[in-house]
Amino acid sequence: MADSTAIYYALVPMDPTESAFGLYRLPQPSPTEPTPGIGSAFGYAFRLLKTNPGLVLTLAALQIVPLLGPLVMAGMMAWLFQRLVRRDERPVPTLRMEDVGTLIRRGLPGFLATLAYGVLMAIAVMVPLFALPVMVIFNDPGASIVFGIFLALGTLGTYLFASVLWYAGVTRAEATEDVDEVFAPAAVWDYGRRTWPRFVMGMVAMGLVAIPLVLVGLTFFFVGIYVAFVLLSLAGLHYRWQVYERYLWEGGTALTLAGTPQE
Repeated sequence: MADSTAIYYALVPMDPTESAFGLYRLPQPSPTEPTPGIGSAFGYAFRLLKTNPGLVLTLAALQIVPLLGPLVMAGMMAWLFQRLVRRDERPVPTLRMEDVGTLIRRGLPGFLATLAYGVLMAIAVMVPLFALPVMVIFNDPGASIVFGIFLALGTLGTYLFASVLWYAGVTRAEATEDVDEVFAPAAVWDYGRRTWPRFVMGMVAMGLVAIPLVLVGLTFFFVGIYVAFVLLSLAGLHYRWQVYERYLWEGGTALTLAGTPQE
């Protein structure tokens, strides 16, 4: 009988170890029309907490460690994203110490994407704030109010624009694990342009759910905030996958997943 692992996976390990986080399954098409929803995204996060609490709690504990925590988290997000695309339904393995190096390397593109596009998001918020002193120039309260409204709308617009770029860049990082794909301006813009409405709606809905989840996390001696962060990250990951599946369903170009055999 043929080796079931060889059948199930495209055996192109990115690491010489036998880490479960270094094997890849071939992509599978969506069996039904994808309909992105926040409910299924949080359902995915809490199911993972129920079936593999050790993994979620380990990821939460690692977030206390600067740099290491975010890198491992980014690697796990990439592995889980590709797992969703490939429809890998096998149980998620437990995170072992020897898996950390593999996840760090796999998470580097996603970490860089979050860092770079996060700076853009910060700039989008901070730059308009420097225009606030201009309001002092207006002696007319009405003019100040109008200026303030335009400033608020401009800040919101630039933040959403930067957020869409972040979302598109991170999606490409999680799928390809390729830094060149993360910082390909035309490709990032095209993906963001075609998917931004669903992303924005999802971001708003997720923000509403995040508030009580974070508050609950804070009640557990502030330690629970790290668990809440992991759950929110997992839900966000699942929603990005849903949007990507919808993008493919509507005729979008599939990303070349990391580990895909080269012809």
